[in-house]
Amino acid sequence: SMVERTSDGWGISQRLPSPFNVTSSDEGYSESDDRVAYISSTRSGGVGNSDIWRVHPSPGEAENLGSNVNSSAWDGSSFIAPDGSYLIFASNRAGKIGLQDLYICFNNGNNTWTSAMNMNSGGSDINIAGYSQMTPSISPDGKFLFFSRLNGSQTQQDIYWVSTGIIDTLRTIAFATSIDEPKLSYKISVFPNPSEGLFTITIESNLAKNATAEIFT
Repeated sequence: SMVERTSDGWGISQRLPSPFNVTSSDEGYSESDDRVAYISSTRSGGVGNSDIWRVHPSPGEAENLGSNVNSSAWDGSSFIAPDGSYLIFASNRAGKIGLQDLYICFNNGNNTWTSAMNMNSGGSDINIAGYSQMTPSISPDGKFLFFSRLNGSQTQQDIYWVSTGIIDTLRTIAFATSIDEPKLSYKISVFPNPSEGLFTITIESNLAKNATAEIFT
């Protein structure tokens, strides 16, 4: 629903039309600066039982974000970055740490997304066992991520915040691990892997002689 501001405060709540609302369960609205809306929906045509969709202002049709973002489980409670560069959402997909974890995907710049990454991947403790992590949002100045945790018995829910510096770390990891292998004109290998801290990196390439490698656990 939407409510318009009036001279006296707020008007009457109005139901958003299709494609925002259809005959399914539709929720979790967020919008980027270019007015592209992101919603969660159980409508047909998705990947799982609840997916994240986006609605462009023109032509005004809902588009499923696909299997890089959505899973066969429940995906929702999403927040799109104001510039559209990343999407944070909650999911209870396989491999989760808590009852429901926060994941992040980054926009490749061509309306495709990097594979969903658990937000603990950068070494933080966003997601913890026994809790549902959800309702992500970013402060207006872009410096803090806010989210909520609900315990397993659903008797206590608190709001947490953390520096958005973790998003920069996750972005580096996402793009370092989403290289399209067949298009590589070079090969990189690390051995032994796993190691005890001492390892060798070899690069076969036509790159310049100087190169920088960033290694993450």
